Amino acid sequence: MAPAATSTVDDTVGGNEPRGPSPGRIITKHDFICEQHIQNLTHGVPKEEKYRLEGVALIESVREKLGLPAKTFATACTFWHKFRLHYGRTEYRFNDAALTCLWFACKTEDTQKKSKEIACASYNISNPSDQRTPDDKSFEKHSQSMIGMERMLIETLAFNLSARYPLGMMVKLIKKFLTREEWSTDFYPVAWDMAFDIYKTFAPLKKTTGTVALALLELTSRLTGLSQDKILAINCEDHQVSRTQMLEVMSDLLDLYTQSHKHTRLGALFPLDKFIDIKITINKEIEDRGIDFNSWCQGCSFHAPPPPFPPASRGGIGNSEAITKRFIFDRDAAHEEQEISRPYLENDFEEYETEVEEEIHPEPDRHRDRRGPSEPKRPSGPSHGRHGGRRGGGFGPGGHGGHGRQGDGGWHGRRREGRRGGGNFR
Repeated sequence: MAPAATSTVDDTVGGNEPRGPSPGRIITKHDFICEQHIQNLTHGVPKEEKYRLEGVALIESVREKLGLPAKTFATACTFWHKFRLHYGRTEYRFNDAALTCLWFACKTEDTQKKSKEIACASYNISNPSDQRTPDDKSFEKHSQSMIGMERMLIETLAFNLSARYPLGMMVKLIKKFLTREEWSTDFYPVAWDMAFDIYKTFAPLKKTTGTVALALLELTSRLTGLSQDKILAINCEDHQVSRTQMLEVMSDLLDLYTQSHKHTRLGALFPLDKFIDIKITINKEIEDRGIDFNSWCQGCSFHAPPPPFPPASRGGIGNSEAITKRFIFDRDAAHEEQEISRPYLENDFEEYETEVEEEIHPEPDRHRDRRGPSEPKRPSGPSHGRHGGRRGGGFGPGGHGGHGRQGDGGWHGRRREGRRGGGNFR
C-alpha cells in the first residue's frame, strides 16, 4: 500500500459560474515614495548618484537656455526622478531621458516647446562653436527617440501628471514671517538657489510641499545667520508639518552639500566647513530624538505600503510583461473592483490523500535472452534469396542487396540476420 496525493481545482464559483478573464494588473498613482523604498530601488544601481545629478544639471542648463519658468524645472525634475527609480539601470542614454522629461514637463505646464527645440538647445550648450537651429535634419533621430521614450514616461507616472511645487509656498512663507527689508537682502537669493538644489535629492518625492518649504527656510537662516530668531520660532505643527519630516529633508539636503559640494548652486558661495557644522547640529538633534530614516520601525514593518514600482521593472527598457496594465486614478474604486472580481478569479484547491493498490510485477530472468521472450530467434544458415547485390546492403544494379558481390541476379552470398534490402522482416 502506497499513499498518493492528488488535488482538485474548482474552476467555478458556486458550481455554476465559470472563471472570467483576468482584468490585468491595476496600477494607481503614488503621491509619495518612502525612503525605505528608494533605498531598495536604488540599491545595486551603478553610478546612481552620478547620473541623477547629471540629469538634473542638464535639465537646468536647457531650461536657462530656453528661458523656461522655474515651475517647469520642478516638474521636469520630478518626472526625471520617478523615471530613474522605475528604470534604474542604464540601458538608455541618461541625457535622452532627461530631455524627454523636460519636454513632457513643458506640455504639462503649458510652456510648449517642440522636441527638436529641446534637442537643439542641448546640442548648442555642448557645442558652443557649432550653433545650429531646430530645423537641422541632424535632430530628427533625436526627436524620434524622445517621442518613443515619452510613452514609457507616461506609463511610469501612471498618467498622473501632477507635481508638487514648494518654491511658491516658500516665497509665501518668507513674505509672511519676514519683512521686506529682512528677506530682500541676502536671505531670498540663498533660499531661491537652495530651492533649486533640493531637486537634486529625492526630498520632493517623499515629503509634502509645506514640509519642504519650512525646511528650506530653516536651513537658509542657519546658513546665512539672518532672522534665526523668527524662523526658529515658527511652530511647524501649526502648518500640519512634523518636526521629524523637516529634519529628514534638511538631512538629505546637507548630505548633498557635503558629498557633492561642487555640483550645487550654493557650493560656490559657501565653504564646505559651513555645511559640515550645520550638519553636526542637525545630526545631534536627530540622535537626541532617536530617529532612524533608513529602516522601518518594528511597529510599522508589518503595515508597510507596497513599493511604487514593480520589481520586474528593474530589468530595464527591454523588459516586457505579457499581462495587461490598467491605470486607475481613484484608488478606492480600484480596491472596490478587486473585491468584486476576486471570487471569480481565485482558484480553490482541495488536497487529500488516498490509498491505492499497486500491482507488483515479477522481475525478469536475468539469464534470459536480452531480446525478450516474445521475439523469435533470427534464422541462420545459407541464404536462398534470388537477388544479388553489392556489398553493404544497398540497392545495386543487381536488385535488392544482400552481402554477396555485385552480380547478374543469381545468388552469390548468404542472407544475414534476415535483412532484406536494409529492412527488417519477422
